Amino acid sequence: MASADQQDEAFLTANDALSQATTSAVPPIVTVAPPVSDTDTSDLITFTPKPFTLDRRRFLVCFGVFLLIFGNNVLFGSYGAVTPTTAKRYNTSSWSINLLNVVNAAAAIPSTWPTTWLLDTHGIRPGAFVVVLGTVVGALFRWLSFASEQDSGKVAMLVVGSLLIGLVGPTAQDQSTKAAAHWFSGNGRLTANSLMGLGTPLGVAVGQFIGPLIVNSDPNNVDLLNLISLGIAAVCCVVGALLIQNTPATPPSASAQHGTVNYKEGLRQIGRNVPFWIVVFTGSVAIAVIGVMSTFASNYLTPYGYTEDLAGNLAIAMFVGGITMSIILSRVLDYTKAHTTAMKVLTAMLVLGTSLFYSAVVATNQEILCYVSCTLVGMAAMPMVSLSMEIAAEATFPVPEATSSGTLILVSQTFIVIFIFVTNGLAESGTGKMWRSLVFLITASGVSLVASLFYRATNRRIELEKQHAMNLLVVGVPKDEE
Repeated sequence: MASADQQDEAFLTANDALSQATTSAVPPIVTVAPPVSDTDTSDLITFTPKPFTLDRRRFLVCFGVFLLIFGNNVLFGSYGAVTPTTAKRYNTSSWSINLLNVVNAAAAIPSTWPTTWLLDTHGIRPGAFVVVLGTVVGALFRWLSFASEQDSGKVAMLVVGSLLIGLVGPTAQDQSTKAAAHWFSGNGRLTANSLMGLGTPLGVAVGQFIGPLIVNSDPNNVDLLNLISLGIAAVCCVVGALLIQNTPATPPSASAQHGTVNYKEGLRQIGRNVPFWIVVFTGSVAIAVIGVMSTFASNYLTPYGYTEDLAGNLAIAMFVGGITMSIILSRVLDYTKAHTTAMKVLTAMLVLGTSLFYSAVVATNQEILCYVSCTLVGMAAMPMVSLSMEIAAEATFPVPEATSSGTLILVSQTFIVIFIFVTNGLAESGTGKMWRSLVFLITASGVSLVASLFYRATNRRIELEKQHAMNLLVVGVPKDEE
Protein backbone atom coordinates (compact mmCIF):
# COMPACT_ATOMS: atom_id res chain seq x y z
CA MET A 1 0.00 0.00 0.00
CA ALA A 2 1.57 3.26 -1.10
CA SER A 3 2.12 6.13 1.32
CA ALA A 4 1.69 9.78 0.38
CA ASP A 5 5.47 10.10 -0.11
CA GLN A 6 5.52 7.03 -2.36
CA GLN A 7 2.65 8.45 -4.40
CA ASP A 8 4.56 11.73 -4.82
CA GLU A 9 7.67 9.83 -5.86
CA ALA A 10 5.71 7.87 -8.46
CA PHE A 11 4.16 11.06 -9.72
CA LEU A 12 7.52 12.79 -10.11
CA THR A 13 8.96 9.70 -11.82
CA ALA A 14 6.13 9.81 -14.33
CA ASN A 15 6.79 13.47 -14.96
CA ASP A 16 10.50 12.79 -15.50
CA ALA A 17 9.51 10.26 -18.14
CA LEU A 18 7.35 12.87 -19.76
CA SER A 19 10.20 15.36 -19.75
CA GLN A 20 12.46 12.87 -21.54
CA ALA A 21 9.73 12.11 -24.06
CA THR A 22 9.35 15.76 -24.96
CA THR A 23 13.03 16.01 -25.92
CA SER A 24 12.74 13.39 -28.67
CA ALA A 25 12.94 14.47 -32.30
CA VAL A 26 9.24 14.43 -33.16
CA PRO A 27 6.96 14.24 -30.13
CA PRO A 28 3.47 14.60 -31.60
CA ILE A 29 1.92 12.67 -28.71
CA VAL A 30 3.16 12.33 -25.13
CA THR A 31 2.03 9.58 -22.79
CA VAL A 32 2.26 10.04 -19.02
CA ALA A 33 1.22 7.90 -16.07
CA PRO A 34 0.52 9.89 -12.91
CA PRO A 35 -0.47 7.77 -9.90
CA VAL A 36 -4.13 6.94 -10.34
CA SER A 37 -4.37 4.78 -7.21
CA ASP A 38 -2.31 3.70 -4.24
CA THR A 39 -1.52 0.33 -5.81
CA ASP A 40 -1.59 0.91 -9.55
CA THR A 41 0.49 3.44 -11.47
CA SER A 42 0.28 1.67 -14.82
CA ASP A 43 -2.80 3.40 -16.20
CA LEU A 44 -1.69 5.59 -19.07
CA ILE A 45 -3.22 8.76 -20.32
CA THR A 46 -2.29 10.31 -23.65
CA PHE A 47 -2.00 14.05 -24.13
CA THR A 48 -2.05 15.49 -27.62
CA PRO A 49 0.34 18.47 -27.64
CA LYS A 50 -2.15 21.21 -28.35
CA PRO A 51 -3.15 24.16 -26.19
CA PHE A 52 -6.23 24.10 -24.01
CA THR A 53 -8.86 26.78 -24.54
CA LEU A 54 -11.18 28.36 -21.99
CA ASP A 55 -14.95 28.61 -22.21
CA ARG A 56 -16.23 32.18 -21.95
CA ARG A 57 -19.11 30.99 -19.79
CA ARG A 58 -16.65 30.33 -16.97
CA PHE A 59 -17.18 33.85 -15.59
CA LEU A 60 -20.94 33.33 -15.41
CA VAL A 61 -20.41 30.02 -13.60
CA CYS A 62 -17.99 31.73 -11.23
CA PHE A 63 -20.52 34.48 -10.50
CA GLY A 64 -23.28 31.91 -10.05
CA VAL A 65 -21.32 29.97 -7.44
CA PHE A 66 -20.46 33.24 -5.69
CA LEU A 67 -24.14 34.20 -5.49
CA LEU A 68 -25.07 30.76 -4.18
CA ILE A 69 -22.51 30.92 -1.37
CA PHE A 70 -23.34 34.56 -0.64
CA GLY A 71 -27.06 33.89 -0.28
CA ASN A 72 -26.50 31.03 2.14
CA ASN A 73 -24.05 32.99 4.32
CA VAL A 74 -26.12 36.17 4.63
CA LEU A 75 -28.37 34.15 6.90
CA PHE A 76 -25.42 32.83 8.92
CA GLY A 77 -24.23 36.34 9.77
CA SER A 78 -27.52 38.18 10.31
CA TYR A 79 -27.68 37.78 14.11
CA GLY A 80 -23.96 38.07 14.90
CA ALA A 81 -23.89 41.82 15.62
CA VAL A 82 -27.36 42.02 17.22
CA THR A 83 -27.32 38.95 19.45
CA PRO A 84 -28.56 40.61 22.69
CA THR A 85 -31.41 42.43 20.90
CA THR A 86 -32.43 39.28 19.03
CA ALA A 87 -32.49 37.42 22.33
CA LYS A 88 -34.92 39.99 23.72
CA ARG A 89 -37.22 39.55 20.70
CA TYR A 90 -37.51 35.84 21.36
CA ASN A 91 -37.45 36.15 25.15
CA THR A 92 -34.43 33.88 25.42
CA SER A 93 -30.74 34.11 26.26
CA SER A 94 -27.92 35.39 24.05
CA TRP A 95 -26.42 31.91 24.26
CA SER A 96 -29.57 30.45 22.72
CA ILE A 97 -29.22 32.81 19.75
CA ASN A 98 -25.54 31.91 19.39
CA LEU A 99 -26.59 28.26 19.44
CA LEU A 100 -28.31 28.86 16.10
CA ASN A 101 -24.87 29.11 14.53
CA VAL A 102 -23.92 25.92 16.36
CA VAL A 103 -26.95 24.25 14.78
CA ASN A 104 -25.96 25.69 11.41
CA ALA A 105 -22.40 24.39 11.68
CA ALA A 106 -23.38 21.04 13.22
CA ALA A 107 -25.91 20.37 10.46
CA ALA A 108 -23.09 20.57 7.94
CA ILE A 109 -21.28 17.63 9.52
CA PRO A 110 -23.67 14.79 8.53
CA SER A 111 -24.43 16.40 5.16
CA THR A 112 -20.81 16.66 3.99
CA TRP A 113 -20.38 13.12 2.65
CA PRO A 114 -23.68 13.14 0.74
CA THR A 115 -22.63 16.54 -0.62
CA THR A 116 -19.27 15.32 -1.90
CA TRP A 117 -20.92 12.28 -3.47
CA LEU A 118 -23.54 14.46 -5.18
CA LEU A 119 -21.01 16.92 -6.60
CA ASP A 120 -18.43 14.30 -7.62
CA THR A 121 -20.92 11.98 -9.31
CA HIS A 122 -23.61 14.33 -10.67
CA GLY A 123 -21.88 17.71 -10.91
CA ILE A 124 -22.30 21.18 -9.46
CA ARG A 125 -25.57 22.13 -11.18
CA PRO A 126 -27.82 19.61 -9.35
CA GLY A 127 -26.06 20.60 -6.13
CA ALA A 128 -26.92 24.24 -6.79
CA PHE A 129 -30.65 23.55 -6.81
CA VAL A 130 -30.33 21.59 -3.57
CA VAL A 131 -28.78 24.72 -2.04
CA VAL A 132 -31.68 26.86 -3.30
CA LEU A 133 -34.24 24.56 -1.70
CA GLY A 134 -32.55 24.30 1.70
CA THR A 135 -31.59 27.97 1.96
CA VAL A 136 -34.91 29.48 0.91
CA VAL A 137 -37.07 27.12 2.97
CA GLY A 138 -34.77 27.59 5.98
CA ALA A 139 -34.95 31.38 5.71
CA LEU A 140 -38.73 31.13 5.35
CA PHE A 141 -38.95 29.20 8.62
CA ARG A 142 -36.92 31.90 10.38
CA TRP A 143 -39.17 34.68 9.11
CA LEU A 144 -42.41 32.82 9.87
CA SER A 145 -41.29 32.37 13.48
CA PHE A 146 -43.20 35.58 14.26
CA ALA A 147 -46.46 33.72 13.63
CA SER A 148 -46.01 31.38 16.58
CA GLU A 149 -47.88 32.45 19.71
CA GLN A 150 -45.44 30.82 22.13
CA ASP A 151 -41.83 31.97 22.58
CA SER A 152 -40.73 28.34 22.57
CA GLY A 153 -42.43 27.87 19.20
CA LYS A 154 -40.66 30.92 17.79
CA VAL A 155 -37.27 29.62 18.90
CA ALA A 156 -38.07 26.15 17.55
CA MET A 157 -38.78 27.62 14.12
CA LEU A 158 -35.46 29.49 14.24
CA VAL A 159 -33.72 26.21 15.01
CA VAL A 160 -35.44 24.36 12.14
CA GLY A 161 -34.57 27.17 9.75
CA SER A 162 -30.93 27.23 10.83
CA LEU A 163 -30.80 23.43 10.51
CA LEU A 164 -32.00 23.52 6.89
CA ILE A 165 -29.63 26.36 6.01
CA GLY A 166 -26.72 24.49 7.58
CA LEU A 167 -27.54 21.19 5.85
CA VAL A 168 -26.98 22.73 2.42
CA GLY A 169 -24.06 24.92 3.50
CA PRO A 170 -21.37 22.40 2.47
CA THR A 171 -23.09 21.91 -0.90
CA ALA A 172 -22.71 25.64 -1.52
CA GLN A 173 -19.14 25.99 -0.24
CA ASP A 174 -17.88 22.84 -1.94
CA GLN A 175 -18.90 24.16 -5.35
CA SER A 176 -15.99 26.59 -5.63
CA THR A 177 -13.04 24.17 -5.77
CA LYS A 178 -14.77 21.85 -8.21
CA ALA A 179 -15.98 24.69 -10.45
CA ALA A 180 -12.49 26.20 -10.49
CA ALA A 181 -10.94 22.86 -11.50
CA HIS A 182 -13.46 22.20 -14.28
CA TRP A 183 -13.71 25.70 -15.75
CA PHE A 184 -10.36 27.48 -15.20
CA SER A 185 -6.72 26.93 -16.15
CA GLY A 186 -3.86 26.45 -13.69
CA ASN A 187 -3.10 30.16 -13.90
CA GLY A 188 -6.62 31.12 -12.88
CA ARG A 189 -7.82 28.35 -10.58
CA LEU A 190 -6.92 29.90 -7.23
CA THR A 191 -8.18 33.32 -8.28
CA ALA A 192 -11.49 31.81 -9.38
CA ASN A 193 -11.75 29.76 -6.20
CA SER A 194 -11.03 32.85 -4.10
CA LEU A 195 -13.57 34.99 -5.93
CA MET A 196 -16.27 32.35 -5.56
CA GLY A 197 -15.29 31.77 -1.95
CA LEU A 198 -15.69 35.48 -1.21
CA GLY A 199 -19.38 34.73 -1.07
CA THR A 200 -18.77 33.46 2.47
CA PRO A 201 -17.15 36.56 4.04
CA LEU A 202 -19.22 38.99 1.97
CA GLY A 203 -22.42 37.19 2.88
CA VAL A 204 -21.57 37.18 6.58
CA ALA A 205 -20.41 40.82 6.36
CA VAL A 206 -23.66 41.93 4.73
CA GLY A 207 -25.59 40.01 7.36
CA GLN A 208 -23.54 41.67 10.11
CA PHE A 209 -24.00 45.09 8.50
CA ILE A 210 -27.75 45.04 7.89
CA GLY A 211 -28.42 43.60 11.36
CA PRO A 212 -27.69 46.76 13.41
CA LEU A 213 -28.93 48.97 10.56
CA ILE A 214 -32.39 47.36 10.49
CA VAL A 215 -32.80 46.34 14.12
CA ASN A 216 -31.46 49.61 15.62
CA SER A 217 -31.57 48.10 19.13
CA ASP A 218 -35.36 47.56 18.82
CA PRO A 219 -36.39 43.89 19.32
CA ASN A 220 -39.54 44.45 17.25
CA ASN A 221 -37.40 45.04 14.16
CA VAL A 222 -35.92 41.53 14.20
CA ASP A 223 -38.89 40.25 12.15
CA LEU A 224 -38.08 42.80 9.45
CA LEU A 225 -34.45 41.65 9.51
CA ASN A 226 -35.62 38.07 8.93
CA LEU A 227 -37.80 39.13 5.99
CA ILE A 228 -35.07 41.16 4.29
CA SER A 229 -32.55 38.34 4.83
CA LEU A 230 -35.02 35.92 3.22
CA GLY A 231 -35.39 38.17 0.18
CA ILE A 232 -31.64 38.59 -0.30
CA ALA A 233 -30.96 34.86 0.10
CA ALA A 234 -33.76 33.80 -2.25
CA VAL A 235 -32.79 36.15 -5.09
CA CYS A 236 -29.08 35.36 -4.87
CA CYS A 237 -29.48 31.58 -4.67
CA VAL A 238 -32.05 31.29 -7.47
CA VAL A 239 -30.08 33.50 -9.87
CA GLY A 240 -26.85 31.73 -8.96
CA ALA A 241 -28.27 28.27 -9.59
CA LEU A 242 -29.55 29.31 -13.02
CA LEU A 243 -26.07 30.49 -14.04
CA ILE A 244 -24.22 27.33 -13.00
CA GLN A 245 -23.32 24.59 -15.50
CA ASN A 246 -21.52 21.32 -14.77
CA THR A 247 -18.59 21.38 -17.23
CA PRO A 248 -17.42 23.26 -20.34
CA ALA A 249 -17.37 21.70 -23.80
CA THR A 250 -13.60 21.12 -23.60
CA PRO A 251 -11.30 20.79 -20.56
CA PRO A 252 -9.35 23.92 -19.57
CA SER A 253 -6.15 22.21 -18.39
CA ALA A 254 -4.11 19.01 -18.41
CA SER A 255 -5.33 18.07 -14.93
CA ALA A 256 -8.96 18.58 -15.95
CA GLN A 257 -8.40 16.43 -19.04
CA HIS A 258 -6.78 13.73 -16.93
CA GLY A 259 -9.84 13.29 -14.76
CA THR A 260 -10.10 11.84 -11.27
CA VAL A 261 -10.48 8.51 -9.51
CA ASN A 262 -13.88 7.29 -8.36
CA TYR A 263 -15.45 8.46 -5.13
CA LYS A 264 -14.60 5.42 -2.98
CA GLU A 265 -11.00 5.29 -4.17
CA GLY A 266 -10.68 9.00 -3.41
CA LEU A 267 -11.81 8.45 0.17
CA ARG A 268 -9.25 5.67 0.59
CA GLN A 269 -6.44 7.83 -0.74
CA ILE A 270 -7.07 10.89 1.42
CA GLY A 271 -7.35 8.73 4.53
CA ARG A 272 -3.65 7.84 4.24
CA ASN A 273 -2.34 11.19 3.02
CA VAL A 274 -0.62 12.86 6.00
CA PRO A 275 0.19 16.19 4.25
CA PHE A 276 -3.49 16.50 3.34
CA TRP A 277 -4.51 16.24 6.99
CA ILE A 278 -1.99 18.93 7.96
CA VAL A 279 -3.65 21.26 5.45
CA VAL A 280 -7.09 20.28 6.75
CA PHE A 281 -6.09 21.07 10.33
CA THR A 282 -4.44 24.39 9.48
CA GLY A 283 -7.26 25.56 7.24
CA SER A 284 -9.95 24.41 9.67
CA VAL A 285 -8.46 26.40 12.54
CA ALA A 286 -8.43 29.57 10.42
CA ILE A 287 -12.04 29.00 9.34
CA ALA A 288 -13.11 28.27 12.92
CA VAL A 289 -11.38 31.37 14.31
CA ILE A 290 -13.09 33.74 11.91
CA GLY A 291 -16.40 31.90 12.30
CA VAL A 292 -16.29 32.20 16.08
CA MET A 293 -15.20 35.85 15.98
CA SER A 294 -18.17 36.58 13.72
CA THR A 295 -20.58 34.69 15.97
CA PHE A 296 -19.38 36.27 19.21
CA ALA A 297 -18.56 39.74 17.85
CA SER A 298 -20.90 41.58 20.20
CA ASN A 299 -20.30 39.15 23.08
CA TYR A 300 -16.56 39.83 23.03
CA LEU A 301 -16.95 43.60 23.03
CA THR A 302 -20.06 44.73 24.93
CA PRO A 303 -18.91 43.49 28.39
CA TYR A 304 -15.94 45.86 28.07
CA GLY A 305 -18.04 48.91 27.21
CA TYR A 306 -17.97 48.68 23.42
CA THR A 307 -21.21 48.94 21.41
CA GLU A 308 -23.08 46.58 19.09
CA ASP A 309 -22.52 49.08 16.28
CA LEU A 310 -18.76 48.77 16.76
CA ALA A 311 -19.09 44.98 16.68
CA GLY A 312 -20.82 45.21 13.31
CA ASN A 313 -18.21 47.64 11.98
CA LEU A 314 -15.34 45.45 13.14
CA ALA A 315 -16.86 42.49 11.32
CA ILE A 316 -16.96 44.60 8.18
CA ALA A 317 -13.31 45.63 8.68
CA MET A 318 -12.36 41.99 9.13
CA PHE A 319 -14.13 40.99 5.94
CA VAL A 320 -12.86 43.94 3.88
CA GLY A 321 -9.29 43.10 4.89
CA GLY A 322 -9.84 39.45 4.08
CA ILE A 323 -11.47 40.13 0.74
CA THR A 324 -8.70 42.50 -0.35
CA MET A 325 -6.00 40.05 0.70
CA SER A 326 -7.76 37.12 -0.98
CA ILE A 327 -7.98 38.86 -4.34
CA ILE A 328 -4.38 40.10 -4.34
CA LEU A 329 -2.83 36.92 -2.97
CA SER A 330 -4.73 34.58 -5.27
CA ARG A 331 -3.51 36.40 -8.38
CA VAL A 332 0.07 36.35 -7.12
CA LEU A 333 -0.05 32.65 -6.23
CA ASP A 334 -1.62 31.63 -9.53
CA TYR A 335 1.65 32.69 -11.17
CA THR A 336 4.26 32.10 -8.44
CA LYS A 337 2.75 28.78 -7.24
CA ALA A 338 4.11 29.55 -3.74
CA HIS A 339 1.05 28.05 -2.09
CA THR A 340 2.89 26.36 0.78
CA THR A 341 4.87 29.46 1.76
CA ALA A 342 1.70 31.55 1.73
CA MET A 343 -0.06 29.09 4.04
CA LYS A 344 2.71 29.41 6.63
CA VAL A 345 2.81 33.20 6.44
CA LEU A 346 -0.96 33.48 6.80
CA THR A 347 -1.03 31.28 9.90
CA ALA A 348 1.65 33.48 11.48
CA MET A 349 -0.48 36.54 10.69
CA LEU A 350 -3.45 34.83 12.34
CA VAL A 351 -1.50 34.41 15.58
CA LEU A 352 -0.54 38.09 15.53
CA GLY A 353 -4.06 39.27 14.72
CA THR A 354 -5.77 37.28 17.48
CA SER A 355 -3.13 38.43 19.98
CA LEU A 356 -3.69 42.09 19.10
CA PHE A 357 -7.47 41.67 19.31
CA TYR A 358 -7.12 40.27 22.83
CA SER A 359 -5.00 43.27 23.83
CA ALA A 360 -7.49 45.72 22.32
CA VAL A 361 -10.56 44.19 23.96
CA VAL A 362 -9.26 43.85 27.51
CA ALA A 363 -7.57 47.27 27.48
CA THR A 364 -10.90 49.01 26.63
CA ASN A 365 -11.16 52.31 24.74
CA GLN A 366 -8.88 50.93 22.04
CA GLU A 367 -11.15 51.16 19.02
CA ILE A 368 -8.31 51.80 16.56
CA LEU A 369 -6.44 48.71 17.74
CA CYS A 370 -9.70 46.76 17.48
CA TYR A 371 -9.98 47.76 13.82
CA VAL A 372 -6.32 46.96 13.12
CA SER A 373 -6.46 43.55 14.78
CA CYS A 374 -9.74 42.49 13.17
CA THR A 375 -8.48 43.58 9.76
CA LEU A 376 -5.34 41.51 10.30
CA VAL A 377 -7.37 38.47 11.35
CA GLY A 378 -9.46 38.82 8.20
CA MET A 379 -6.36 39.19 6.01
CA ALA A 380 -4.95 36.00 7.51
CA ALA A 381 -7.99 33.75 7.84
CA MET A 382 -10.10 34.47 4.77
CA PRO A 383 -7.48 33.73 2.11
CA MET A 384 -6.82 30.46 3.96
CA VAL A 385 -10.27 29.18 3.04
CA SER A 386 -9.69 28.96 -0.71
CA LEU A 387 -5.93 28.45 -0.38
CA SER A 388 -6.29 25.41 1.88
CA MET A 389 -8.89 23.93 -0.48
CA GLU A 390 -6.53 24.37 -3.43
CA ILE A 391 -3.53 22.94 -1.56
CA ALA A 392 -5.67 19.99 -0.45
CA ALA A 393 -6.65 19.35 -4.07
CA GLU A 394 -2.99 19.59 -5.14
CA ALA A 395 -1.79 17.19 -2.45
CA THR A 396 -4.44 14.56 -3.23
CA PHE A 397 -4.85 14.74 -7.04
CA PRO A 398 -6.35 12.74 -8.77
CA VAL A 399 -8.84 12.51 -5.90
CA PRO A 400 -12.05 14.38 -6.91
CA GLU A 401 -11.92 18.00 -5.77
CA ALA A 402 -15.23 17.91 -3.91
CA THR A 403 -13.97 14.98 -1.83
CA SER A 404 -10.84 16.76 -0.61
CA SER A 405 -12.46 20.17 -0.10
CA GLY A 406 -15.57 18.57 1.37
CA THR A 407 -13.46 16.81 3.98
CA LEU A 408 -11.89 20.13 4.88
CA ILE A 409 -15.35 21.67 5.22
CA LEU A 410 -16.45 18.76 7.43
CA VAL A 411 -13.51 19.22 9.80
CA SER A 412 -13.80 23.02 9.81
CA GLN A 413 -17.50 22.86 10.72
CA THR A 414 -16.67 20.41 13.50
CA PHE A 415 -14.03 22.84 14.75
CA ILE A 416 -16.52 25.72 14.65
CA VAL A 417 -18.94 23.76 16.85
CA ILE A 418 -16.17 22.85 19.30
CA PHE A 419 -14.79 26.40 19.35
CA ILE A 420 -18.22 27.89 20.01
CA PHE A 421 -18.83 25.63 23.02
CA VAL A 422 -15.32 26.23 24.36
CA THR A 423 -15.68 29.98 23.86
CA ASN A 424 -18.98 30.08 25.72
CA GLY A 425 -17.65 27.81 28.46
CA LEU A 426 -14.65 30.07 29.09
CA ALA A 427 -16.76 33.20 29.60
CA GLU A 428 -16.66 34.69 33.10
CA SER A 429 -19.84 34.03 35.04
CA GLY A 430 -21.62 37.21 36.02
CA THR A 431 -19.62 39.66 33.91
CA GLY A 432 -19.77 37.68 30.65
CA LYS A 433 -16.22 38.76 29.80
CA MET A 434 -14.51 36.47 27.30
CA TRP A 435 -10.81 37.20 27.69
CA ARG A 436 -10.06 33.52 28.33
CA SER A 437 -11.89 32.64 25.13
CA LEU A 438 -9.59 34.96 23.21
CA VAL A 439 -6.57 33.27 24.78
CA PHE A 440 -7.96 29.99 23.47
CA LEU A 441 -8.15 31.42 19.93
CA ILE A 442 -4.54 32.61 20.19
CA THR A 443 -3.44 29.16 21.34
CA ALA A 444 -5.31 27.36 18.57
CA SER A 445 -3.78 29.70 15.99
CA GLY A 446 -0.32 29.02 17.39
CA VAL A 447 -0.79 25.26 17.15
CA SER A 448 -1.91 25.59 13.53
CA LEU A 449 1.23 27.62 12.77
CA VAL A 450 3.43 24.86 14.18
CA ALA A 451 1.51 22.24 12.18
CA SER A 452 1.93 24.19 8.94
CA LEU A 453 5.71 24.09 9.31
CA PHE A 454 5.62 20.30 8.85
CA TYR A 455 3.75 20.39 5.53
CA ARG A 456 5.69 18.76 2.67
CA ALA A 457 3.99 17.55 -0.51
CA THR A 458 4.11 17.80 -4.29
CA ASN A 459 1.63 20.10 -6.01
CA ARG A 460 0.49 17.35 -8.36
CA ARG A 461 -1.83 19.27 -10.65
CA ILE A 462 0.69 22.08 -11.02
CA GLU A 463 3.46 19.61 -11.91
CA LEU A 464 1.27 17.90 -14.50
CA GLU A 465 0.45 21.24 -16.09
CA LYS A 466 4.10 22.30 -16.10
CA GLN A 467 4.94 19.20 -18.12
CA HIS A 468 2.13 19.96 -20.54
CA ALA A 469 3.49 23.50 -20.98
CA MET A 470 6.94 22.05 -21.65
CA ASN A 471 5.46 19.73 -24.25
CA LEU A 472 3.83 22.66 -26.04
CA LEU A 473 7.11 24.56 -25.99
CA VAL A 474 9.04 21.66 -27.53
CA VAL A 475 6.63 21.12 -30.41
CA GLY A 476 6.40 24.86 -31.01
CA VAL A 477 2.67 25.42 -30.64
CA PRO A 478 0.99 28.32 -28.78
CA LYS A 479 0.68 28.03 -25.02
CA ASP A 480 -2.58 27.33 -23.19
CA GLU A 481 -5.15 30.10 -23.02
CA GLU A 482 -5.15 31.93 -19.69
